Amino acid sequence: MKVAIDLSSVLIYNIIKKLDKGESACLINLKKIREREKIDQVELAQKLGVCQSSVSMWETGKSNPRADILLQIANLLNTTVEELYKEE
Repeated sequence: MKVAIDLSSVLIYNIIKKLDKGESACLINLKKIREREKIDQVELAQKLGVCQSSVSMWETGKSNPRADILLQIANLLNTTVEELYKEE
């Protein structure tokens, strides 16, 4: 089943801007939010059906999850996709 993801235009603009500069559009808050929810990388990976190394690479900006996984991450961590990317 395909799930539509409604991302704010500001979030999309900021991600595209970073990619255009050759920067990573990483999930800068993933680790902080994951730790706030008291979930370790292994547990999150198991719930998502991915390897722990995938979660690690997302947190370090070495790769990004697929869009459908991104929505699952937000749901599992009781947050929004925007919050995962939001720069403070």
